[in-house]
Amino acid sequence: MKKLLYLLLALPFVFVACEPDSKDSHPTPDPVLSLTSEVTMEFEAEGGKGVITYTLENAVEGAELTADYDAAWISNFAFGETITFDVAANEGEQREAKVTVKYDVASMEVVVKQAAKPVEPVLTLTSAETMEFSIEGGEGVITYTLENVVEGIEVVAACEADWVTEYKVFDAESKVAFTVAANEGGARETTMAVSYGDKKFEVVIKQAAKPFEGYELSYMFGTYYEPGHWGAGYDNHNYYVVLSTSNDFSTYSSSSVYVELDFWSAEGDAESPAIPVGEYVIDVEESCAAGTIGAGYTRYWRWMPTRHLLYGYSLLKVRWLSARTRLRVTSLTSMAIR
Repeated sequence: MKKLLYLLLALPFVFVACEPDSKDSHPTPDPVLSLTSEVTMEFEAEGGKGVITYTLENAVEGAELTADYDAAWISNFAFGETITFDVAANEGEQREAKVTVKYDVASMEVVVKQAAKPVEPVLTLTSAETMEFSIEGGEGVITYTLENVVEGIEVVAACEADWVTEYKVFDAESKVAFTVAANEGGARETTMAVSYGDKKFEVVIKQAAKPFEGYELSYMFGTYYEPGHWGAGYDNHNYYVVLSTSNDFSTYSSSSVYVELDFWSAEGDAESPAIPVGEYVIDVEESCAAGTIGAGYTRYWRWMPTRHLLYGYSLLKVRWLSARTRLRVTSLTSMAIR
């Protein structure tokens, strides 16, 4: 009986000792941080903003996302549904850094790479800055060197003058070839621009004038008439001048050539009359319009006393100038007719 009592008293202790610990049987799981964007993020030299996407399981109260990195060119991390950061512009060589994002005991890594600053192309002219051609024209060649070639960019040549044609870039030979047409007029000049992206140089192209085949004439005398002098409707300034190949204006010479010209211009000064600089066209209609030379008082002649007189002069020959003839006036003391 006594042994039975001891046995019954021991049973509760056995039951207590065999009861499982509920706390140990359901431990709290660790947080899980998973990267859902690229493991390697690449940026151009200009830099920009990076975005990291992720998932988080088993969040822990009081825990926060943090980022560890040792690159000064990465900054301004912001944590939310995504992780954002800034990458500064690169002024040097290609670079790389590792970013470790942590949350409590969980972590993930991202590699950030940035391209080097592009090397600027260098376009250098190696031939003459000014090229001169005779009146016959001919072929021209401009040479250059190009360093730090950029894919997708080409050397381009351009010239606005219509007498410079057939210009073409030969990349393999680093040259630009072009053709200059024969010159039938005065001296002329233009530029050829050669560019590579925003790099450019210019070459001046000059061509000599066709030799002058007329007479070099000097001012002999002239008369200025104000607007309205010839009546109503004559609203322009009128300049009547006589030019001569002779340097002796005191008398007429049979060896000299004389030209009378009747200019009309919208400009004038009665107190100091001078033919305005410009281009004038022979006008057979005698319109007296500005920029014209009246054909009625425009003539070419030599002195010949045995012939009849016209306005007090004896004529060897009178020739009407072509309606297409143009005269460029540069001053009253020097004038040339073509």
